[in-house]
Amino acid sequence: MDQYIKNIVPRIQAFSKNLNKKELFVGKSWIQFNEDLNARIEYTFCRDNTLIKSVNGIAHEGTWKLLPTGKLVIKVEDISIQLENIFLNEGAFILSISGDSTNGLVFFNEIIVKNNLVKYLESLEKSISEGEPSLPENSDDELFKILVLFGIICAICFLILVIFY
Repeated sequence: MDQYIKNIVPRIQAFSKNLNKKELFVGKSWIQFNEDLNARIEYTFCRDNTLIKSVNGIAHEGTWKLLPTGKLVIKVEDISIQLENIFLNEGAFILSISGDSTNGLVFFNEIIVKNNLVKYLESLEKSISEGEPSLPENSDDELFKILVLFGIICAICFLILVIFY
């Protein structure tokens, strides 16, 4: 795990979601953060517990399973790894190998993070330190707020129509 990410995780960890919220990671593509820029490693956790690991477009099929203890077991190419959730939200997914907090997997959702995980985590840390434990820019949270506001405006318009007609 990158040293910078190890240092920032304790400051944002309290705002992590639980792995039981499968909708946060299932059915989405997660890009593995690594220093080797020549390799693009992408994981997709499917609803049927199939795991697709793609390395530069070469796909390997495996499985994933969420244990009752909250740990995640992934199996690809006859290798199984038990992982513990360190941080999960809509943009970042950080796991450590069970029993070894120094090694793990760091993923980001390319749609939300836009290929800059460090900037995303810094933005998240800043919003938390300013007392706003909300998601950084480009999140679904903003869309939700807009939709709620639109719904309120529509309800007011409907009430006005009912009252005056």
